[in-house]
Amino acid sequence: TVEDKGFFILPSQLFENVVKNASKNENLNEDLANIFQAIEKSAIGFKSEDDIKGLFDNLDTRSNILGGTVPEKNKRLSDILNGINSIN
Repeated sequence: TVEDKGFFILPSQLFENVVKNASKNENLNEDLANIFQAIEKSAIGFKSEDDIKGLFDNLDTRSNILGGTVPEKNKRLSDILNGINSIN
């Protein structure tokens, strides 16, 4: 429960589900930003709030460093997610 974990993640927001569709998701950068924001908001009012607050601040899924266009950003993000997923 949220009370036990201190935050909540929807099944659709779980890493394994996001990475599964990452290469086909035209809104990946926005979806990731929204997921990070939702996780932070879910911790408000719980013991974990201070630990979770700002956790994703340095993960800018809209940054031009990822690419000049949204498709380029999404490709880079997809590659990163798939790279993480391949780590044993």
